[in-house]
Amino acid sequence: MRPVVIGGGFAGLVAAYELARAGHRPLVLEARGYTGGLIAALPVAGTDILADIGAESFATRGGAVAGLAADLGLSVAPPAGRSWVLAADGTPIRIPAGILGIPGYLDPPGTTGIDDDLRAALTTDELARALEDLTMGGDIGADCTDLASFVTARLGEAVLTKLVAPVAGGIHSAPPSSLAIDVVAPGLRAATRKYGSLMRAVTALRQLPTPPPIVAQVVGGMHLLTSALAREIVAAGGEIRTRTGVLGLRRGAPQQGAGRDDRGEAWLLDVAEMAPARGPHLEPAGPTRELAADRVIVACSGPHALRLLAGALDIEPWDMPEGSPIAHLTMLLRAPALDAAPRGSGMLVTKGAHSAAGAPVGAKALTHMSEKWPWLGEALRAQLGPHHHLVRLSYGRHGEPYPQPSVPAALADLAAMTGADLAASDVLAHRLIRWDGTLAPPTPQHRANVSALTKRLAAIPSLAATGAWLAGSGLAAILPHARSAAASLGAPTPVDAATPVDAPTPTSPAPHNARSPRHD
Repeated sequence: MRPVVIGGGFAGLVAAYELARAGHRPLVLEARGYTGGLIAALPVAGTDILADIGAESFATRGGAVAGLAADLGLSVAPPAGRSWVLAADGTPIRIPAGILGIPGYLDPPGTTGIDDDLRAALTTDELARALEDLTMGGDIGADCTDLASFVTARLGEAVLTKLVAPVAGGIHSAPPSSLAIDVVAPGLRAATRKYGSLMRAVTALRQLPTPPPIVAQVVGGMHLLTSALAREIVAAGGEIRTRTGVLGLRRGAPQQGAGRDDRGEAWLLDVAEMAPARGPHLEPAGPTRELAADRVIVACSGPHALRLLAGALDIEPWDMPEGSPIAHLTMLLRAPALDAAPRGSGMLVTKGAHSAAGAPVGAKALTHMSEKWPWLGEALRAQLGPHHHLVRLSYGRHGEPYPQPSVPAALADLAAMTGADLAASDVLAHRLIRWDGTLAPPTPQHRANVSALTKRLAAIPSLAATGAWLAGSGLAAILPHARSAAASLGAPTPVDAATPVDAPTPTSPAPHNARSPRHD
C-alpha cells in the first residue's frame, strides 16, 4: 500500500513531495477542485499574466522556503516600497522598521536612536511612554502570552493601537489579543529578556538599521511554488486526486503481504467524490468507498482535520478558534494618479480609521500589487501600456459584520487611502475573492491543545498531521512542520497498488491554480 496524504494545500503538497523524495509513491486526496489551498492565482483581465489571489509572499526567516523554491528551479525576490498605516484620525503614517509594527531602537553614539517614522507616528507623551521600555528591564511583560498585553506592558497603548494592531491584524486577520506572541513573533520574548528592552530586541532580531527583507515572493507568483510541487509529486510516481474528500478515518486490521512493515494497524479512510464548492463547506457528490493505507498524513483544514483525528484517536475535539471572514477585491485600473505609488507597497488601516473628509474607510488593508512586486508591474506595462495598476483592497475584521465590499466603495477607500483623484472609469476589471475562516488566530489555549495532540501523535508511527493549525500560519512555519510529519512516517517500503476505491480518475495538476476558493 502507498501512504495517503489527506489535503492538497501547501502542507499536504510538501509532505507528499518529501515522501516522494524518500522513495514512496504517495496518494494525495484533495476535496476541492484544485491543489494549493490558500496559494492560488487567476488571470489578469486582458493579459496572460497570473496574479496571486491568496497568499502572495512568504517569511524569509530560516531560508527554508527560498531553499525549496531554488530546489524547484524558481527564483524569489523581496517586495519593493515601504508600507503605511492609516491612523484613526485619517493621518497616513509610514510604518517604522521593526516586527509586526513594533519599532526598533538604535544605540550608536551621536544619534537619538529614534526612527523618524516612529517620531511622526506618536505624540510627545506617547513617545515618552514607549521609551520607558529602554529602562524598565527585561522582566516586565515576561509572563504575557498574547501580543497585545506584551506590547502594551512594554511600549504602551498608543504603539499597540496605532502600529501593532493594524499590522498584526492585517497579517493574521485577528486582534493582537488573540495572537500568541511566541507563535507570531518567535524568539521575541526571549530576546526582550536578553536585551532588557523590547525595542532593542527588535533591533537585534531585524538587524536594524539595514534589515534584510522580512518577506519575499516567487518571481511570477506564489502559485508557481505549489504547481511545481504537484508536478514533482506526479513525476515521481505519486498521484493527486482532486474533488476527493475523506469523510472518516479509523484504525483497521493489520494487513499482510508485500508492502507491510512492523507498524501494526492499517488505516481505513471513508472516501467520496465531492461536489464543486460554492463556499467553505464541501458536500459529497457520490457514495462513500473505503480506502486502506498503512501510513496517513492528515493535512487538510484545521476543523476537518481535528474531526478526522478525534475519530481515529478516540479523543475529544476542542472548539478551534475561528478565522475572520476575509474578502479581497482586486481591481485593475488605468490611473496615472497612482504612478507615483503614494502609499508605497500598501497601507494598513487602524480600526475605525476615517479619511480626511470624514468618510468611513471600510477596507482594512490596501496592497498596491504592481508596485510591491516589480515583475508584476513590468508585465502589466509591457502588455497593457503605461499607467496600469493592480491593487487589492482587503475587508473583514474580527467581530465585525460579514464584509460585502462593492467596487464603488473600494474605489472610494482607495482614493481616501492614497489621496489620489480616481474615477469609476479608471476601473477596467475587478474580482471579489473570499477566504472565509481560513486564518484562525493561534490563541494560547489552542497552542496548549495542539501540544497535547502532538504528543499523542508522536506515539503512533503510522499517523501524522500537519498544517497551519498545528504549525502556525505562514509558509515558513508550515514547511518544516510538514517535512517533519513526512519524516515521522519512516523509511520507504515496497509499493503496492492502493486498495481499490471508486474515485475520480487520477489527474495531473493544472499548470496553475486558476480557480477561486468560492468557485473551484
